Amino acid sequence: MSFPASLRVLPRFGIAVLLPSASALLPLLLPHLIPGIGLQSLWLVTGGALALALVIALMLAFDLSDAFARLQDAANRLADGTADDAPLPFPRGDEVGAVAAALARTLAAQDVLQLALRRLTHGLDDGDRPLPALSGRYAEMATLVDEARNSFLRIGQQAAQVAVAAGQASTAVSQVADGASIQTEDLDRVVNAVGRSVRAIAEVTDSTRAASDMVRVTAGFADKGKVEMARLVRVSQTIGDNSRRIGRITEAITQIAVKTNILSVNASIEAARAGEQGKGFEVVAEEVGKLADSAVESARQIAEIVEAAATMAEEGMAATAEVVQMMDGIAERVAQIDRMVQSVAASMAHQQDHIVEIESNVGNIRTVASKNAAASEEITATMVHLSRLADDTRRLAERFRAP
Repeated sequence: MSFPASLRVLPRFGIAVLLPSASALLPLLLPHLIPGIGLQSLWLVTGGALALALVIALMLAFDLSDAFARLQDAANRLADGTADDAPLPFPRGDEVGAVAAALARTLAAQDVLQLALRRLTHGLDDGDRPLPALSGRYAEMATLVDEARNSFLRIGQQAAQVAVAAGQASTAVSQVADGASIQTEDLDRVVNAVGRSVRAIAEVTDSTRAASDMVRVTAGFADKGKVEMARLVRVSQTIGDNSRRIGRITEAITQIAVKTNILSVNASIEAARAGEQGKGFEVVAEEVGKLADSAVESARQIAEIVEAAATMAEEGMAATAEVVQMMDGIAERVAQIDRMVQSVAASMAHQQDHIVEIESNVGNIRTVASKNAAASEEITATMVHLSRLADDTRRLAERFRAP
């Protein structure tokens, strides 16, 4: 005898109804029973429990439906007088088994009744049966008929109870099916929301990578700026060196001009001593003196310009050094930003992988929920069919009521 066949009918209906209902309540109960349970684990446990509950409910419903179908067939054959053509339903430990046992006793009583009728007929034909014997046979036949009638009355009562229980189970399972459909719709919304999250994270990841590329480009510009600033420092140093060299050359020119002026004065003195013969030389000496004075003035101006250029070159070098220091700071900050952006990009990529995995798991849960909804609808249809079979069995049993 199988496990489903060993259960009573009403407890079996209770199991078929309570298991899916209790499984449907798991999303509300588990967070209180297991604090900190994740959404993925919650839906996986709920989906697995609901699937197992629906499988058990289907097994129980199919077992009852098959048993009642066979019981109805046996009752029809008994009513038609063809019960000997096929065996009665297999032995069971529930009400269906009791009905089958009653049918078996009815069939046995029918066989005894037929045998008694044949004996009575033969006795009447032979004329060798006294009246007390006929009375005993009649009493025996009446007892067998009453037993058969009582058996069918019990069959009708139990079939009515089964029909009511099947109707209640059908209503409850229909509610479970509605709940499974609602869960499927909720999971559809969750799948859509997770899909939007995946797309949003992908966009953020792409934007982060683009920002990382821009940071790298900025870092390249900063490095290039540092190189250019270093070259500017070298140019400024060269300008300063050249300015100092020009200053030394200008100083030498000034000294030469001073000496030339002195020589011009001496030449003018000597020309004055020479009298008329030295007048031409005196004019030349005077012009040379003027040139010497002009050279001294030009050298002085050049020295001032060179000194100003040297000062500006020194200031430029100092400013360039500050800019180089600032560029070093910018390059360091850019490098830090690049590392941070890279870390954010890696985290977003990792998060995207997790979201994709969650999306896949939620999709699997949605598939399980859809199957559970379909199974609930199938259980409902089976319960309706079982209720009809029980009603048919009850009506068949009423045919054996006493007029």
